[in-house]
Amino acid sequence: MQPPTRAPASFGNQERKHRTYVYVLVVTEVLEDWEDSVNIGRKREWFKIEEAIKVLQYHKPVQASYFETLRQGYSTNNGTPVVATTYSVSAQSSMSGIR
Repeated sequence: MQPPTRAPASFGNQERKHRTYVYVLVVTEVLEDWEDSVNIGRKREWFKIEEAIKVLQYHKPVQASYFETLRQGYSTNNGTPVVATTYSVSAQSSMSGIR
């Protein structure tokens, strides 16, 4: 994975007193096994932005709105469409485990 391609977007929730930072990454390789998968059995699932929005709208609508904002506010990334090159990762493989 390459380093983030631009500064993170920041979203705050005053009610819950927390802030979420969203980074855009370019995935160049997906490994079958990595340190956390071997050591603690962690699972991850990668989504294209459009797929992530659909899944999050059902499970985490506030987080889905972050991706909608990014999609509307940043139409390009160094001349490359953001939707074509960015992915989201969940900490669990099941949809109900998305954080």
